[in-house]
Amino acid sequence: MKKNIVLFMASVLATCLVLEALLRIVYGNQPVFIYPQVMHVPTSYGYKLKPNQQGTYTLDKPVSSNSYGFRDYEWPVPKQRGTYRIMCLGDSLTFGNAVRGEETYPKVLERKLKDLNANYEVISAAVGGWATFIELDFLKAEGLKYEPDAVIIGFYMNDFTVRCDASQNLTNEGRWDARPSWLQWLPYRYIFLIKRSALITYLRDRIAVVWEGGNDFGSRLLKNQIDLDNDESVKVTYEYLTEIKSICDARGIKCILASIPAINYFWFPRGSVKYMAHLEKFCATNGIEFVDLAEGFWNREETDKLYLYPWDNHLSPAGHELAAAQLLSRLQKTIGF
Repeated sequence: MKKNIVLFMASVLATCLVLEALLRIVYGNQPVFIYPQVMHVPTSYGYKLKPNQQGTYTLDKPVSSNSYGFRDYEWPVPKQRGTYRIMCLGDSLTFGNAVRGEETYPKVLERKLKDLNANYEVISAAVGGWATFIELDFLKAEGLKYEPDAVIIGFYMNDFTVRCDASQNLTNEGRWDARPSWLQWLPYRYIFLIKRSALITYLRDRIAVVWEGGNDFGSRLLKNQIDLDNDESVKVTYEYLTEIKSICDARGIKCILASIPAINYFWFPRGSVKYMAHLEKFCATNGIEFVDLAEGFWNREETDKLYLYPWDNHLSPAGHELAAAQLLSRLQKTIGF
């Protein structure tokens, strides 16, 4: 009996080691989490990065923040005379989870713009977990003092969100912690060690999908199971966007919405997912410049390479580069530089 148990455990271990190796061969090594991850501080509108932050990470990529609490260089306030300043608002897709700060689409866009005109700058006011209502509140409480000439809202499908306590997932030390309460007893530094296994990381994400059963808002949105004309999350989000547009209009600020597609958006036939067209129609009705970043993504043969899939669903450096290129093309037409 004892011998059988030992043989069984040895065979399970051998199988796991083989699967671990195969996953790394097929998909490459997964990005690891380095402790400590990025830190935040509470604000009147929710939270932002801890100012002047050094030595923290987003997965395995370093994070530093300026004195304003954003992942960017120290931009001057007031801005320099003759500068055309574009402010990028958004969540972790714009912040750049798991990529370096210089690889994010706001900073790639800035480099491309400066190649054409040194007076253009792009500042990144994005924080993981932000939603449209936070961006609205930030703009009213703080964002306008940074004197943007244009605002680009990086919109992801989970931004269809009603107003809530934006800081509820922050620990006392400012770490993002969205784990269920039954798992929060285990310190993150140990979880990060466990996640160094490609097999565990891979299985964890697949089990989560099965557990949710495709009934979360994002899955139902992609399957056209959300009543876009009457859903409360959609309606209030459109109200937030309308107010952002009104604030921008009152100050002569150009308002642009860049819709960032999820990787599973491309698992459905092109044109079958309705929310993007609904969002575009809303923007057209309300005078918001709309940029569908999925258009350029569709034209790539290996769309998965534009994301960190299967280890993470955020944009890869290639995805950020393509997003920046599409935004540059649109800005050339709408701003006219």
